Amino acid sequence: MAHLPRILAHASDQSIPIFSGAPKPLIASMGSKWAGHGVDGLGGSIGVAPSTPPSENHAVSALLRFAKAHPKELTIVAIGPATNLALAAMLDPTFVENLKEVIYMGCTTRGQGNTTPHAEFNVASDPEAAHILLTQFASKLTIVSWETVCDAHLTWSFYDELIALPTPTARFLQRIFSAYEQYRPSASSGKQQEFILCDAYATALLVADCATDVSFANGYVELSQGPTRGACHWVPSNAPATKLVHMFDVDRFKALLRHLMEERGALHGSMPSGRSATTC
Repeated sequence: MAHLPRILAHASDQSIPIFSGAPKPLIASMGSKWAGHGVDGLGGSIGVAPSTPPSENHAVSALLRFAKAHPKELTIVAIGPATNLALAAMLDPTFVENLKEVIYMGCTTRGQGNTTPHAEFNVASDPEAAHILLTQFASKLTIVSWETVCDAHLTWSFYDELIALPTPTARFLQRIFSAYEQYRPSASSGKQQEFILCDAYATALLVADCATDVSFANGYVELSQGPTRGACHWVPSNAPATKLVHMFDVDRFKALLRHLMEERGALHGSMPSGRSATTC
């Protein structure tokens, strides 16, 4: 959570509250830290975080309060394990109904995991919470899966274009991706130059309709102990059901990223009016 004050400091906005969430999964995690995040979640090269203590309230309490205060208006972009959302649903049976939408970066839709052969990182970090998300939030849920972001991958040459822009945000991007760059294949390796911004795809859906191919299905997570724990299973269904995003308009997504890099404060002026959002 220490990376959040750094992001807000870059955006020159310390008014956005920060809430501490669940310290551990509901039962057990299969996940592990990825070196590409760096030691602090921001590449490990940003420096000392501003002194911005989190709110005394817990993230789950904040979610419940915001949902009740803004019924059917709140869109949550969840770009980590679903633990806080699952706890909120268990504590308040009206929580899910009070939401407008949950956009979740996680899950697999073709069984191609990145933490185990079948489990995606965020689901593997708390399979039970992800199962609650898929089964109790279905009609409010939009999934941006691991396979989808891989299919819509960018290139490292595009990353070079972004960080070459003469803006503070472009320099900030370069610093926070310093740890990720260790995974960049050399030009002579013959490997694909895939540059994948997992969380950015989910967040982009808040500000631009980048999804070009979607379907609806009901899902659940494999919870048994064994090699398939954390796998996501889907049964096609008509809406209302979970919306699965299968493809993005990559050109539109790239244009959005360029716009954000060209702005002084990438977090300012980017949220559509009349639509609340939070991340967890």
